[in-house]
Amino acid sequence: MRRTKTGFTLIELLVVIAIIAILAAILFPVFSRAREKARQTNCLSNVKQQMLGCQMYSSDYDEMLPSQWYDADASAAQSAGDYTWRSAILPYVKNAQIFQCPSKRMTSTFNGGLDWGANSGYGVNAVHWAAGNPTPPPGQSDGDIQYPATCIFIGETEGSEAFANDGSNTHLTDGGTAWATTANERHNGTSNFGFCDGHAKAQPASKISCVTGNCQFDANGG
Repeated sequence: MRRTKTGFTLIELLVVIAIIAILAAILFPVFSRAREKARQTNCLSNVKQQMLGCQMYSSDYDEMLPSQWYDADASAAQSAGDYTWRSAILPYVKNAQIFQCPSKRMTSTFNGGLDWGANSGYGVNAVHWAAGNPTPPPGQSDGDIQYPATCIFIGETEGSEAFANDGSNTHLTDGGTAWATTANERHNGTSNFGFCDGHAKAQPASKISCVTGNCQFDANGG
């Protein structure tokens, strides 16, 4: 009896390869988004710990929230010896790694001291920079924050000690010049924010409200 050889034909192999390629094209983006979701969760935990550090700082300093930066030498300019809010809360959080966003590893590690450069993935709210109202929450009293549950204190940055500083005292519209940064798109189009009441939340930057009477950048609510 003659034995018949069995096997795949070339067409069958090509069909199998095509199916595998299609499945890979479908699943790889899903896996990528899942990995980024995990990094976003870690990042959100970082922001939450930073806000706890800010609250502990406030309880020790007459209910004053950390300032954006501290002019230690009274030179009115950022110089050696000065430091930012990160150094101010470091004794409370006791972990410099929480200043590193898992999706944006900076070129150097934050270790306290002079820390203006690209060694952190987070900054404090400095949208309304000029004097007067509306004004951002850093350096203000807890009691002066009109809507602490909706007022942003910490947001994601590309390395600066502050985020979304447009150098003016005007209300900013959603998606305006204040958001000319890729930091607000790190986590599948969303960003993590810490609010003055201590909670942290992930949301698209375009959903941040900043209109008169309802401005999440403004300690007085706009």
